[in-house]
Amino acid sequence: MKPFDIVVYAIAALALLLVFFGIYRVYFPQPNLSKEISGALELAQTPMYLGKTVRIGSRTIMNENTISKTEFERGKISVAVECNSPDKCCPMKERCNGKIYWDYERIEFKKIQSIEANVRCIMNETLPVCRIYFGELPAQAEIKKVGLLENKSGNVKIKVTASNRSNKLLAFGVNSLRLYKGSESQWAELDRNFDSQEVKLIPPNNDYNFQWEINFKMSGTYKAAFKFEGENAGYDENFLIFDIDAGQDCKTDADKPSQTFAMVGTEPQKFQEMHYCTGCSQAYECASAWETAMQGKNFEPFSSEQTYCIKDSYEGAC
Repeated sequence: MKPFDIVVYAIAALALLLVFFGIYRVYFPQPNLSKEISGALELAQTPMYLGKTVRIGSRTIMNENTISKTEFERGKISVAVECNSPDKCCPMKERCNGKIYWDYERIEFKKIQSIEANVRCIMNETLPVCRIYFGELPAQAEIKKVGLLENKSGNVKIKVTASNRSNKLLAFGVNSLRLYKGSESQWAELDRNFDSQEVKLIPPNNDYNFQWEINFKMSGTYKAAFKFEGENAGYDENFLIFDIDAGQDCKTDADKPSQTFAMVGTEPQKFQEMHYCTGCSQAYECASAWETAMQGKNFEPFSSEQTYCIKDSYEGAC
């Protein structure tokens, strides 16, 4: 075959490919990736999905295509872009042969290729902070199970099984605890601080067990709420509800007379009538004990030993 014939055949083949791709894109249009990412970002900001990976799936990217974070930063939201596949992505801010260039601002595709896309958002105070992942499923912090190991005489032991359900290494995992008292209809957070527990690394598709030991002085129904998060791995939350029989009750101290104090900055003048408690571990428990003893009167938490009601004059009772 002559060289000229080869060139002609090559041009004809290229023309046929262009026609084929043109027809294919008309009858089998590719999803609008920008719209899919925008929709996934909206979903990722909802309470149910915050901290969790929202999967878009594998998509074909056309050549000479750049996706920038700015097209998704509409309103109060912070977005970053990440390419996390070593096989398909250059190291961040480096250009290498045949792979994808990226930084947190944008990602550049130089050839037609198929790549997986995912998004995830967390809340930084009141601002959603989101990331768009191209390449592979990112590491994802999960709480697999929360179980009660021991509940005896006010001493409780709880096991939290944290998981990394991905093919990426999860680094700097942190498990934190917040404690509540009350009932299914209303919970009051206790003013108790617990040091968080940490794990440096969890391998892909592996679990790690945290153990918590909590001591209680008051009987009642409690909720232990746990959060597990990792570096660039989102977070997950779960809780456990249990009853405590501590053998000690919070009581009003009726033997100690109440005291009245003028409140500062009230107009007209208001007064605090201070009452006292014994055996309480939390401020709200003391207030609740006096509300129970003096039906129809509201008491404000002050400390585990003191609570007060508000009255209009120095004399008389609340």
